[in-house]
Amino acid sequence: MNYRAVLQYLKEKENGLHEEKNWGTSQFLTADNDNPGRFEKFTIVTDDGEVLEDEPWCPTARSIGTRQPTPRTKAHSRGYIPDPRTNRSIGFSSTHELNCALMLNRRERIEIIVRPFH
Repeated sequence: MNYRAVLQYLKEKENGLHEEKNWGTSQFLTADNDNPGRFEKFTIVTDDGEVLEDEPWCPTARSIGTRQPTPRTKAHSRGYIPDPRTNRSIGFSSTHELNCALMLNRRERIEIIVRPFH
């Protein structure tokens, strides 16, 4: 902003044209999962008979697609989205593929998304 715009704003604020709005309290949505990955629980029995239980965090695995999106593009929708059920990434190379992957990802009966060869 230049100085004229600042002076105009201050003059309008003095005349009551710009009022500070009270937006109230902010509410934020909480995510279903904290991060794309999962905690996997496993049990180890040592030679002494001691039972050790641990629950480490396992990150999202790489996509199993044979054709991966290019890392750098101009004005195209390419990338990866995590699949929380299989703990894998789903690669997409267009907005249409992204929409299809999101739609298929919501269906509980679909286990894996594979793109057929042409």
